[in-house]
Amino acid sequence: LASLFGTALADAPALASRLPLPDSLYEASVLLNGRAVPLLYASETQINFQIPFDLSGTVAVRVRNAGVESATFNVAVGQVAPGIFAGAVLHGSDFQRVTAAAPAARGEVLAVYTSGLGPVRPPLEAGREPPAAPLSTTMLPVTATVGGLPATVLFSGLAPGFAGVYQVNLTVPASAPTGNDVPMILMVSGVTSNTVNIAIRP
Repeated sequence: LASLFGTALADAPALASRLPLPDSLYEASVLLNGRAVPLLYASETQINFQIPFDLSGTVAVRVRNAGVESATFNVAVGQVAPGIFAGAVLHGSDFQRVTAAAPAARGEVLAVYTSGLGPVRPPLEAGREPPAAPLSTTMLPVTATVGGLPATVLFSGLAPGFAGVYQVNLTVPASAPTGNDVPMILMVSGVTSNTVNIAIRP
């Protein structure tokens, strides 16, 4: 998932309301190498979209609004770009958020929602809802650390019900540090995600 910013990108705010995602909202579209890609949100100054799984390298980007196209600019697209969503670390037992008031426990399984974990098997077209069975799992191995310690990854793949969102299930290490600001990081093919801090009770 990615966002671009500018002016006169769309005539009015619009949010995709169903899956599969549309490739235009209020006549606004994003073209990557000439291909219209799935959109999640569009406004005059921002468009959120999904990059197709098969795109990588230097990609030409244009925005089209009501038939008028922007200048083309190039961006580098990697095979992976792991990113953990803010506030998207959940208890595996009830899928409630991990917070200081509801901290995780050592040895507990957590569900972490992310973007950018790369190709999946079986493959899925961008913008479409991932199936619940069989699950689309990541082809590249995902590793994780919690408090600087390796955490066992039990599952990594697309999250059913969400376009472009991955779910990583991991176990909090038995000797993980405790407190309200324990760092968690994901890694794929040598690329490190952002760091999110979680609460772990003694």
